[in-house]
Amino acid sequence: MKLAEQLAYVASQASTSGVELRSAVQALKKLGDGPHAHKLLLNSHRHSLIENICAICPSSVSNGGAFTAALAHQFFSVIAQAENDSLMVFGDEPAYASEPVTWAVKETEALALMVKRHVLATSAASGGLRLASECVQTCLGHCSLLEARGLALSPILLKLFRPCIEEALTNNLKRIEQSSSSLAVVDDWMLVYPPPGVRPLGANGSSLGSAIASQLTLSTSAHRYNSMVQVIVSPLRYGLIQYLFHSFKRHKVHRSRKVSYSLHTIRNSRCAYE
Repeated sequence: MKLAEQLAYVASQASTSGVELRSAVQALKKLGDGPHAHKLLLNSHRHSLIENICAICPSSVSNGGAFTAALAHQFFSVIAQAENDSLMVFGDEPAYASEPVTWAVKETEALALMVKRHVLATSAASGGLRLASECVQTCLGHCSLLEARGLALSPILLKLFRPCIEEALTNNLKRIEQSSSSLAVVDDWMLVYPPPGVRPLGANGSSLGSAIASQLTLSTSAHRYNSMVQVIVSPLRYGLIQYLFHSFKRHKVHRSRKVSYSLHTIRNSRCAYE
């Protein structure tokens, strides 16, 4: 067996340690087979990742958030290690710079598909926005650790997670709309204004309307609406709400005026909440 074949064999073995892997790949590169060596390096990390995630069985994890956290940890740990090994052996050589990025994107897409299949698909259909947002934010947290190295993978995750998050958000907004409408029908809409001739202190012509509005008492349905919005807002980070808001706006998703207003309210409420 030729030396190059021996080195390739060592690099492809699951039992090969990280030091041995880098040494074998470095030797192959010196023999003039850099592209093959780099491919072997990434394939070795992929096989290691597959072994690790096979040990994470969805049925053995009672919590979807814990399952997502375990998957994200495995995926992004391996991506980070592959990036480190590539830099250690190949440096910043242009011929090899793009391949680790392409590989990382594919692995990130695989992670997103697994999370969607085992967690998000069910939670989104039932309106489980809290669990869906928790899973997305867990994955984005791992992404942020890689962004310091110039590897921005969060857009990939957001693109793939968006349909599930939007479905969960839409289902929640529909429930709020239906509940608020039902309460509004039997609500007391008697509005209390200041006595005639009484001008609120400090109220000039431009602020008179806002001063009067501040003295109105919220109806029962309005209080209920606010409480339901806070239930949605509480588990979400403002950045994710901003993304969802602009995503709905950008793609012109059809929604009623109440749902549209709810998106504005959620965004503003979360800003104040934080």
